[in-house]
Amino acid sequence: MCELVSFVGREKIRKTILKIRDKSVIPTESSQKLKTHRPTISRYLSELKEKDLVKCITPKEQTGRYYEFSNMGKKILLILKNS
Repeated sequence: MCELVSFVGREKIRKTILKIRDKSVIPTESSQKLKTHRPTISRYLSELKEKDLVKCITPKEQTGRYYEFSNMGKKILLILKNS
C-alpha cells in the first residue's frame, strides 16, 4: 500500500483528483475544477485505473464516463487526507 500512496502523492494532479471528489469523477468536471485540459485528467484517471484505485462505472459510454474510487482508492484517499 505504501507504493500506491507514493504513486499518488508524488504527482499533484493524481493526488488532487482523489481529493476533489469522494464520489464519482467525470473528467470534464475535474478538468474544470483543476483548470487543466480534459485529456490530461483522462490520462491520470487511466493511470489510477491501472493501479486499481478507480474504476469506470460507465465503460460503454464514449463521452461523459463516470469513475468511482475502488476500496483501495478510498484507503489511499484517507491516508492522504490525514497526512
